[in-house]
Amino acid sequence: MTASITFFALAIFAGLTMATLHFQGKKIPLALGLGHGSLAATGLVLLLLVVFRQATAGMLAVAAGVFAVTALGGLGLISYALRDRRLPTPLLFLHASLALIGFLLLLSVALTPP
Repeated sequence: MTASITFFALAIFAGLTMATLHFQGKKIPLALGLGHGSLAATGLVLLLLVVFRQATAGMLAVAAGVFAVTALGGLGLISYALRDRRLPTPLLFLHASLALIGFLLLLSVALTPP
């Protein structure tokens, strides 16, 4: 679970960097967006491996579900970027909010004593 938290934390840092560029009106480098997506996808795969290995995943499964929905929003955002269109701010806020919720759920499980 620690590895997935690390990958998600790095993805969040990249996401905050991209959001800053977006709100400054600057173009987001494609490599940054692809790196962000790769970090988040790796975190999701690692989290799913933990979820599928546990008999009672509970809140971890909820966090994985939130991250999966977040990934769909990310795919929507990258479709705008690939077409050289400005990212829609509401979708960006939704994507970021879901990512934050998923991360906080994941942290709450990790920090809860067994």
